[in-house]
Amino acid sequence: MKLFYHKIYCKKRSIALLLALTLCLAVVLGGCKKEEEPQPPPEPEDPNFPVELNLREKTVTIGEKPTAVVSLSPAITNTLLDMGMEEALAGVSQYCLSLPGAQGLQNCGTAQNVDLEAVKALAPQILFTDTPLLSQQLTALYQMNVEVVEITRPESIGAIEERQLLLAQALYGKEEGFQRGRAYQKQYHSRWEDIMEPLARWSQENNSLTAILLAYSNTTMATGDTFEGSLLEQMGFINLGNSGFNWQYQPKEGESLSPEIIFYNSALEEEAIAASEFYKESPAVAQGRLYPVEWQNIHLQGENMLKELEAMAREYYPEAFTASGENSVEDTQPSGDDAPPQETEQEEGDAPQEE
Repeated sequence: MKLFYHKIYCKKRSIALLLALTLCLAVVLGGCKKEEEPQPPPEPEDPNFPVELNLREKTVTIGEKPTAVVSLSPAITNTLLDMGMEEALAGVSQYCLSLPGAQGLQNCGTAQNVDLEAVKALAPQILFTDTPLLSQQLTALYQMNVEVVEITRPESIGAIEERQLLLAQALYGKEEGFQRGRAYQKQYHSRWEDIMEPLARWSQENNSLTAILLAYSNTTMATGDTFEGSLLEQMGFINLGNSGFNWQYQPKEGESLSPEIIFYNSALEEEAIAASEFYKESPAVAQGRLYPVEWQNIHLQGENMLKELEAMAREYYPEAFTASGENSVEDTQPSGDDAPPQETEQEEGDAPQEE
């Protein structure tokens, strides 16, 4: 019996000893555990990037502020220069190289024939274009991690201003880009209204003159479906080319137009227009109302377009501005070296080509 109790006693003692050892071990190990180091606070969110650009056919996301971009559109390049946003501009189309501020940039070909090696060497984050690229070029640019941002050529003043905002946000992001873009938009729109409001008031009280805008030949003119044709109407002229389509006016047999004013591409010869069978009997020729227009100033849709439009309006509706006491666009424009050129080469597909 004593032996039996002794065994029970020893067993209980062993269990107690084991529990004590386990407790000691837990205390020792717990004392050796390192204190967790405090975690650094999370990085503040970038208020500008990523930014989404809502284009006509798709949405493009720009993940971070670009350090290098390429523009294959003379109008987009010109807009960036006008807006003072050329700091990241590393390469341009060959048709942009005569623009002040773009001469020293890398020639990256054209939208129809992109120089992929030149683009690759620049390692841009964005390539701007207003002309669709070939599918194989898009694939190659995708493999280079280049985001292609296609902004369709605007066909209204509102669309021009929308392009300005898109470019600003692509380069500077949601908040900063919006602020920069809106500031420039207001400046640009104010200049536009300085031209159009006096003309609108004048045209309500006076007869409008009939006019045409010749591009490259006697029948290649700004038609009713073109941006340039709409400009004539907004300026208070009656555009006799309205019934044409896609820059082509198709006269009936023996027909001749009788505009009171002929605006024409300065690359054309005034004497040839005046002597043509189509216009020689027109009031414009009889009264010497033929006015050359710097074509690229209109085509690039920038600040020089506004100057050109104002010059056209003041030439034939001077009373509209005299009566209103309006200052000229040039009077309100800040000086600088970023003004676009008087003329640049023309990119294929952007405007009518000479036959």
